[in-house]
Amino acid sequence: MSVLTISRQLGSLDLEIAQELSKHQHLSLIDKEEIEKKLQEYKVEKKNIERFDERKPGFWDAFSTDRDVYLNYLKLAILEYARQDNCIILGRGAQVILENVPGVLRVRFVSSPEIRALRLQQELNCNENHAYKLMMKSDHERAGFHRFFFDVDWTRDELYDIVLNTGTLPKETILDILTRFMVETGKILKSERNKKLDDLILSQRIVVKILYDAKLPVRFLEVHSAAGKVVLEGVTESHAVVTAAESVAKEVAGVDSVENHLSVVVHIGS
Repeated sequence: MSVLTISRQLGSLDLEIAQELSKHQHLSLIDKEEIEKKLQEYKVEKKNIERFDERKPGFWDAFSTDRDVYLNYLKLAILEYARQDNCIILGRGAQVILENVPGVLRVRFVSSPEIRALRLQQELNCNENHAYKLMMKSDHERAGFHRFFFDVDWTRDELYDIVLNTGTLPKETILDILTRFMVETGKILKSERNKKLDDLILSQRIVVKILYDAKLPVRFLEVHSAAGKVVLEGVTESHAVVTAAESVAKEVAGVDSVENHLSVVVHIGS
């Protein structure tokens, strides 16, 4: 009973290893297509999924509400997939979203540029120069994605439980290492993992309900949940919105109580 996140460099055999691990351990593989389907079920526009998916957004995207919509629904999707258990989540910042969840194994695959380039040449039937350009572009986009949405350096070792070099370690050894870790951590920490995920999912559902279902103008909204006890934090310009947000939160299944710390800040001259 395991949850595994995989972060990877292009040409690091990530998909091949993930597919074999998924097959041997009977785990669902949550990849780009699966997450895209989930986001579209949430009514995230396809153009925005393509615009933000593991890409470095442009300068003006920092001022776009589409950014926050994508990020909040991406968080909800990753959390809900993890709660289903027995899955491998490929990319999409899952190692950050699930950073403080016990019993989640966060893995990064790396390899030398020379080996990565050679694999891409063989896979894509391209020359060495083109392979290196693809690698550089992919690394740049993924680094930008993580910096823009999560403000982290995706190469930082502390984000991962294991960093595996697929250029020096045989695939069979990697599969054995991952299987052993998942068995040991998955069973022992399953109860703690599910409890933490339930709290995070409830918080995220309240966020999207307040911001996108009720469309309440709350800025810097943060929701904290612990066993059904919910705390709202953020800023708005109206006492009516403060009251409405609390009412919306109480409507979400699983909420027992709401502690409302939303602040009202009225613009000067209004």
